[in-house]
Amino acid sequence: MKTIVVLGVGVAAAPIIRQTMRNVVLPGDDFRMVVVAPTSHFLWPIAMPRVVVPGQLADDKVMFDLWSIFKDYPSSKFEFVLGKASMLDASGKRVTVELNDSGTRDLVYHTLIVATGSTARDDMPWKVLDTAEKTSEKLHNLQDDIKRAKTIVVAGGGATGTETAGELGFEYARNGDKEVYFVHSQDLPLSAPVLPSVRRQIKAELEKLKVTLIPNTTVTSATRSGGDTVPAALPEYKPATTNMAMVTLGRSRGAGHFGGFKLFSFMVYMAKGRFLGTDYAPALAMGKRTMMTTFEK
Repeated sequence: MKTIVVLGVGVAAAPIIRQTMRNVVLPGDDFRMVVVAPTSHFLWPIAMPRVVVPGQLADDKVMFDLWSIFKDYPSSKFEFVLGKASMLDASGKRVTVELNDSGTRDLVYHTLIVATGSTARDDMPWKVLDTAEKTSEKLHNLQDDIKRAKTIVVAGGGATGTETAGELGFEYARNGDKEVYFVHSQDLPLSAPVLPSVRRQIKAELEKLKVTLIPNTTVTSATRSGGDTVPAALPEYKPATTNMAMVTLGRSRGAGHFGGFKLFSFMVYMAKGRFLGTDYAPALAMGKRTMMTTFEK
């Protein structure tokens, strides 16, 4: 029997796992699948800028238990291995896995699918931090820090930083409850290919939320002093090769464009800001859809 090994259980991996099982592995007797990941849960990253704000979204809106998703696959056809791929022998078609519960295991494959995704810097829970337990602990600690803070600094002018500044501004700064500072390396948030007019609109919207913008500045280091400040060091924005962008700025505002057409704030709210994808994230975690395509109703 030929083995398909999938590394990863994130946004890219989830639909690959299910649709390959349905269309290739289960119908015949030629294949089995082994999925490798250190985490037992799928994390929906799109909603994380809102999740870090205390009281906005519960963990079960963005974290989904994979054992319950995989339980119906027969053990003869499917295996879920908790661990990290540490070595690849492409010529020998072998991948070595460091198991979560210690030790290693070699997996010989016929087909290897690498869908491990990206990671966030400085142990920020924008993505899974190895295990689900570590991610949840870090998320709750960050929520507690935000709850106690009087001043919050968001560093990084990419999509995640901009949306996080918007969520914190909407919840705290606009009411004068906390000071929110947004540090970004260019004169405006985001960068090309986002339209300059949209970037200016985002700046204006953040200012309406009373977020203090600090442009043309890069944070080189951050030191915690007491519990009053939460420094958030975010990855630099890497633009995709697309001319569409939608950025949410709190729970009622947004900005974006589709090609050369500038989107109204309510359009961004209706398309993205209302739920931040949490309305369809369970189906994506199960592999029934991607972010753009639905395979199963």
